[in-house]
Amino acid sequence: MLNVLVGYDPGDPATAWSVGNIEQDYTTFLKADGLKGKRIGVLRSFFGHAPIHEEVNIVANKAVEDLRRLGATVIELNTPDLDSDKISSDISVHLYEFKPAINTYLAAGNSPVKSLEEIIASGRFHPNIGDSIKQAQSLEMDDGYRLRLQKRSELQQRVMKIMADDRLDAIVFPHQKRLVVPVGATQVERNGALGSVTWPSTC
Repeated sequence: MLNVLVGYDPGDPATAWSVGNIEQDYTTFLKADGLKGKRIGVLRSFFGHAPIHEEVNIVANKAVEDLRRLGATVIELNTPDLDSDKISSDISVHLYEFKPAINTYLAAGNSPVKSLEEIIASGRFHPNIGDSIKQAQSLEMDDGYRLRLQKRSELQQRVMKIMADDRLDAIVFPHQKRLVVPVGATQVERNGALGSVTWPSTC
């Protein structure tokens, strides 16, 4: 997957970080004993503690045991200050950036609509994303956005310090605390925002 995904795309400024930092073939790094000697932190504050979380916890804990069995040193992290819900609600900037990004994308292509505003006006979108896209349409890159960027920088620093203090090679956690909801329902208790918000500092 990395072999296909890597590279600089002038149409995607974020990929500029990759210039000079990519490999021609990532498969050469696939080693059966690659986990030996690695230190892996388990982010327990991102695990759920109610019966509804049990199925996910069983699978996640089995994965942690597999890491240990394959030679990794597993470090249990005590990080009550890291809360996935607060990251999504108070730090994530994706709704602020969605409107300008989608408008640029639509304007450059052959889409019958040229802006998020036109999509909303058309009514041709799944009801489950209605609230999100309408909120995105109302947001501007103002002081609220800049405050979130500051909080994001602080979170990036916090995660890097965790990794430095415990000499970690990686941090693991379930992508969400409970099983995914049925198609058409709204996802809940997701943890993935940590990865997107702390990029690129932890990559």
